[in-house]
Amino acid sequence: MLGGLLFVTGILIMAVNWFMTWTTRPPTYEVPVYHTPRLSKEAPEETIDTTSALDDVPVLESAKKLDVFGKMDWHRRWERLPVRFTVLTTLAVVIASLFEIIPTFLIRSNVPTIATVKPYTPLELAGRDIFVAEGCYNCHSQMVRPFVAETKRYGEYSKAGEFIYDRPFQWGSRRIGPDLAREGGKQSSLWHWLHLENPEQVSPGSVMPSYVHLLDTKINFEMIPERVWAAQAMGAPYDFDIADSADIARKQAEVIAADVVSQGGPVQRGELMTFDTKAIALIAFLQRVGTDIFATPEAEPTEETPGDPAAAEEPETEEVAAR
Repeated sequence: MLGGLLFVTGILIMAVNWFMTWTTRPPTYEVPVYHTPRLSKEAPEETIDTTSALDDVPVLESAKKLDVFGKMDWHRRWERLPVRFTVLTTLAVVIASLFEIIPTFLIRSNVPTIATVKPYTPLELAGRDIFVAEGCYNCHSQMVRPFVAETKRYGEYSKAGEFIYDRPFQWGSRRIGPDLAREGGKQSSLWHWLHLENPEQVSPGSVMPSYVHLLDTKINFEMIPERVWAAQAMGAPYDFDIADSADIARKQAEVIAADVVSQGGPVQRGELMTFDTKAIALIAFLQRVGTDIFATPEAEPTEETPGDPAAAEEPETEEVAAR
């Protein structure tokens, strides 16, 4: 009630203010008109004063020359040459930009990395493409901001080094659904399967639409090597033959599908086997998201230093001496 009264009062005050402003306006407004000099292809001849106000002052000659240079109005002269000035300005901006941008691509130390963050597997790459193609990022961001409210709800805040293989990254703060930056391992594979089929089965009241078509659409494994090649070209360090990507993806799909079946999911939908569906690829991606940061770093192999031959012979020498 009070809020509505304040709102209406504000509207009335605004109307009165507008009316009084309108009725007390001057009959005419005197607006000065300024004329700028016409542009020309050539700078007009100007007499340049080469004398300096510092001529009689005991200062360095360089200071006197700088004073004369400041009187030349060289910037004003260039402004009267629009084409030349535009070209010079563009060159200056491009050159300066290159000096700033190129090092960020060439100096690897500029890119923050985390030892446990690895490239996506071929199947996870395919699942990520499905995630992007379906527009999931419009409702689900993948970036936990360093705020207490977010870390308590979603977990550890996101680090820049987690996204070095994400192209494009899925950052954002617009969340119609929950953030998925730490989704990996939170739910079972069957939960994700049912969630895609009908979100309200596992999340009552969810406004997410059904993505049942992913359960009925066959994934094209033969296209995965091209996607892996693109990721490798962008810097993902894969240590297997790209031609084997399709087989690697199939094996992982079979493992995830077996997990779904073991939890009570279907072996197949119609004539389509579960492991052949796009849903399995998407589940593979969702189960991976945000888990690398918690992985245990691989131990670096240590080279065995060969012992000193003389030291190795010492026990034998002592034994002989004892005899």
